[in-house]
Amino acid sequence: MAANPSPSSSSDVDEEESEYPPLSKKSRPSPLEETVPSSNMPNNRFNSRFMDTVPTMSSSTLSIPSMSSSRCLDMSINSNSSSSLGCHDEPSSSQATECGPGAGDLGDQAPLLASLQARLREREVELSQQRREAESFLKELQESVECPVCFSIPRAPPVPCCQNGHVICSKCKDKVEVCPTCRVTMTNCVSQVAATIIQKIQHPCDFRDAGCDTRCDILSISAHEESCGFRLVRCPHWACDEQISLTSLTSHVISAECGDNYMAKPLPYQEEIEYTRALDDQDGNSFWRPSLLQFQNVTFYLQVEKQDKQWYFYVQMEGSASECEKFESRVSVCKYANSDRHSISYYGKVCPIDIKGADELDAAGCGLNVRDAVMEKIFVVDTTTCEGEGLGKGVSSNVVSMEKEEGEVGEGGEEGEGDRYKFWVKVDLSKWTD
Repeated sequence: MAANPSPSSSSDVDEEESEYPPLSKKSRPSPLEETVPSSNMPNNRFNSRFMDTVPTMSSSTLSIPSMSSSRCLDMSINSNSSSSLGCHDEPSSSQATECGPGAGDLGDQAPLLASLQARLREREVELSQQRREAESFLKELQESVECPVCFSIPRAPPVPCCQNGHVICSKCKDKVEVCPTCRVTMTNCVSQVAATIIQKIQHPCDFRDAGCDTRCDILSISAHEESCGFRLVRCPHWACDEQISLTSLTSHVISAECGDNYMAKPLPYQEEIEYTRALDDQDGNSFWRPSLLQFQNVTFYLQVEKQDKQWYFYVQMEGSASECEKFESRVSVCKYANSDRHSISYYGKVCPIDIKGADELDAAGCGLNVRDAVMEKIFVVDTTTCEGEGLGKGVSSNVVSMEKEEGEVGEGGEEGEGDRYKFWVKVDLSKWTD
């Protein structure tokens, strides 16, 4: 057998070259042509894309297919290494531009942010100082128009003053002859400056001593005081004339025993009313203590009165007239506890706590008004001799017997009017929805 030719032998190389005819100048690609796709190829876009992804090879590799594999591999690796180094070691100018300014901006934002925060703190200090100065100025204006006698601020012009310009309210002016400030004789002078000031400043609520700290302008202060939660209201008991702050009314009624506390009982609520004509006063009137009820954390009072042969049944709420519009009451006067037969009902709004007495109730129209002749048909004569008897079957646990307290009505009455009558009053409360 013939020995394999050595790769280093020149004769062998010449023989291999002779077996393959030499390439012509046109067929042998130059190094520049290797990187540029030929224009006569069928798909230039594909070839260009392919040439970009395939590493460039030298002409010797293409022209000598029988060269040893190790030599070809070395040449290909060298070619790939040079191309990869050229791509990664030298970033383009666009990449350097994208990376450079961003990093610089992040470094420049820190001092800018600190400067903005410092300016914000300075601005807050300035606004706080301006606020204090404005409050001090308004306080001085209010003190300049404050009455030195009752310490109230006039709310309507003209504003009386003395010859030296010291202001006093109209009510106190009628009670003094000399100026409380400078002691000069009071005249009919008025202050136009004070009249302008009272229309611009915020007026304190008249119930500020009770705890209200609200301030309103001259146009809305009156509306606020009508519904203020600290305003003074009359006790709902018919014989108590004490005026209490609305926030303390419930505790007063319970502690002073001006009403019967049934706030823990569920709704609908019903109670039995006892009545004796012999206990009417000399005018034929009778009164009962109010019953305290509670609904949605608001206190209500069930009121029962008889005046001038008219019976009144209504529910009062610890609130103003506008607040009462949010609730509705259903009051029924019945002959029996477990039946609506022989009954009269009212369904409508509740009464504000500011209403007291039959005259104000008729004007408000928020209760049940029944004639005495109609009530006689509802009365049930009490024939029991022991207390607690006469509560028929089916009466729920929230039923209460309500009697007149001693001294609550007069001792008048004709002979034969000592019979005791009973009837039922049922109450239910609900939230008003449009």
